[in-house]
Amino acid sequence: MSILHFFKDKDQKKEPAAEQSIYSSIRSALQAGGTLPPVFCLRKKAENNKITYADGAMDGIAIYHMGHGEQDMQPLCDVVKLIATGNFSEAEAKLLAYFSADEYAAMLPLIDGLQEWIIQNRDDIEPNNLYHFALKTLKESPHIECVKFALSILELLDKGTNKETREIVEILAASDEFTLFCLFIMRRWPDANQAIFEAAKKVHGWGRVHAVEQLSAETDEIKHWLLYEGCDNYILAEYSALTCTNKADLKGLLQNNTITPKDFTVAAALIDSLLPEGPVIGISGIEEPDALLANFLKHAEKSTLSIPEYETVLNIQKYCEQKGWPRKDAVTETCKQLLTSDACAKAIEEAISQGKGFRLAKRLSLDYSRRTYEQIASDFEGSYQLIDLLLPDGLFVDEIIALFEQQLPLAEMSTGPADKLGLGSEYAKYHMLSYIVQHLKDFPGKGDRLLLCALHVPVVNCRNMALNVLEAWREKKVSFSLELNRALERLKRKEVNEDIKKRLESF
Repeated sequence: MSILHFFKDKDQKKEPAAEQSIYSSIRSALQAGGTLPPVFCLRKKAENNKITYADGAMDGIAIYHMGHGEQDMQPLCDVVKLIATGNFSEAEAKLLAYFSADEYAAMLPLIDGLQEWIIQNRDDIEPNNLYHFALKTLKESPHIECVKFALSILELLDKGTNKETREIVEILAASDEFTLFCLFIMRRWPDANQAIFEAAKKVHGWGRVHAVEQLSAETDEIKHWLLYEGCDNYILAEYSALTCTNKADLKGLLQNNTITPKDFTVAAALIDSLLPEGPVIGISGIEEPDALLANFLKHAEKSTLSIPEYETVLNIQKYCEQKGWPRKDAVTETCKQLLTSDACAKAIEEAISQGKGFRLAKRLSLDYSRRTYEQIASDFEGSYQLIDLLLPDGLFVDEIIALFEQQLPLAEMSTGPADKLGLGSEYAKYHMLSYIVQHLKDFPGKGDRLLLCALHVPVVNCRNMALNVLEAWREKKVSFSLELNRALERLKRKEVNEDIKKRLESF
């Protein structure tokens, strides 16, 4: 899984004006239908070579992967005490100071503890003060975690009967950064599930992942949406695949004798998202998964399959070969029949003629190499990543190196070392350079011009990738060219990144 799934493209960051509250920024950016534009992002642009998280990513990663670090809840209890006495200004200052002292301080791991403390001390806390402070903070605060604090307080108090409060929560829910916290509140509303459904349809990142988890498939409309759109997020479909499979009743759908071509296509995509078993549990979380796959393949035998659907069939075969399921042999045999059929060969041939299908062709040991190289040469920017189908097998090595040398403006890119992360579309050429350089480890002595460029570009990852290659060559006792040795000495004098400086000491 690529880490870029968790971060925003630098070009897509839109930082709210300093004088504008987060709520105002979101409300003013809303489009027709209550959605935010794809370029909207609350997080500030990357500074000092630090990663900028996409909205909602810090909490999403914490929930699904590594959790939050230890945080002291007592300062927030002190804030609540100040709110209870009506001292809003000091409470606001202390709240902002708490979350500003550490850029990784987060409200999410503190919600349960703080709410429990408030409930235990409710006799000493004026609820109206809490309610009004929460609304004031929601509308006026420019700090993300302070807004989450206010939402966590509001969860204890709001029942969805106040029109203004509902509107504020619904607007904030349109941002992936706050969807989860708004869902906690919506669960207390009289129309909870419908409110969650409306919120789910308006977000496409971590917010949708969380909303799908909270949503109940209590109507045919919701069940259909979960099947067709529940996994449609820009993070990773796997996060919601099992949930959508169960809630949309994919097993029941596939037990029907006939299904529509559209249903079959979405079923294939959903199954394909279940098979990787990561980053969360996938198909192993289903009772009798082999029965589900067998029913899917029955429909596959009666359908005209696309390349993605043939890829799903192949993935099913590879997955089942590792299992001891009762239906394993029957499932894998059906897969083999589909993949060796004339229809499959014809589909792949047609796809290759359109510049597609190369990966499936290789996986099925069909003729692909010459036409893959020709595709890269004819559509370099759109197809350069296909080199991973050729170089690991030592195919077209010299031709591919020459192609990259020809297509990339190496002299123009060699502006000297800097501390750039290289995020954003303006760094596309550097991504291409890094991609070819990483493959040079296995080809000692080849690609010197690409390496020389990579050692003198502003993007840190490119320089690190070049050093990885040179270290691998050195382990193989390969002598560097005079130009590479000179480039390394020059880089030692000009390098600005401390980690790379340490690496250079070994050369």
